[in-house]
Amino acid sequence: MAIMALGLSSCLKDENIENLEYGINEDAIESNRIIELPSASGTHVIAASFVPEDKDTVFSTLTVGLASKEPASEDITVNLTLDNSAAIIDNWNEANGGELVGFPSDQFSIEGGLSVTIPRGSRSVTTPVKIAFNPSALLEAQYALGFQIASVDQTGYLISGNFKDMLIQFVAQSAFEADYSFTSVITGGANTTTTEDVYMPTIDATTVSKDGIGGYFSGYTEYTFNEDGTITVGAYADATKGSSYGATVVESSYDDNGFHVKFTILGGGYTFDETAVRN
Repeated sequence: MAIMALGLSSCLKDENIENLEYGINEDAIESNRIIELPSASGTHVIAASFVPEDKDTVFSTLTVGLASKEPASEDITVNLTLDNSAAIIDNWNEANGGELVGFPSDQFSIEGGLSVTIPRGSRSVTTPVKIAFNPSALLEAQYALGFQIASVDQTGYLISGNFKDMLIQFVAQSAFEADYSFTSVITGGANTTTTEDVYMPTIDATTVSKDGIGGYFSGYTEYTFNEDGTITVGAYADATKGSSYGATVVESSYDDNGFHVKFTILGGGYTFDETAVRN
């Protein structure tokens, strides 16, 4: 899975800093040395897709980041915990009407432990946590794990208030997750054609996602492949799906080689005629 890009926006909007709830570490506040589990989408959720085979596998996930004006001036050891996993999952279910359940503790192991190091000169360490499990054990329910930053070994760093935890949702890989050559013919509010090579990751067994809308708008698109051979499209301002562009499908089809879909957004103001071919 592509995880997340690290930016400074999270530390600048951290409510615990704004409300002075972090205490008296004025040096850290001044330099914005915030340790976080960054989320480009703001959803605090990673969908970890796996092939449902009856064999052990290792999934590398999570990014631990330093949100600061400068890269790390030293190696920074960050300790994660699963102690609050159940509460993180329950909070997500309550907020989203979900049915996620905790990953059974006897069905996985963490290789290398839960302490990770952001190297000197860097702003993040990617995929530091390796979760070993047998995918066939995950087919009975929607399993998840909730990670949280527990502590930082070095002084002068703060744990983010907004980005201190991350939920990993384990989902069986969609048959439509793939690399695609993507062409979108746009008419209406604009008249242009865009082409791009894109990787479309799993949301669930029948749905994949794509950053951007038609290679033209910034945002986020979901494609759901229905049993009747049609496709449902969702187009949103970002991956939180808090703001929808109101996608309406005009025509659609798919096969083993890819798919074609034509849809409008913004009340018909823009039309996207898209063809995606598996690479």
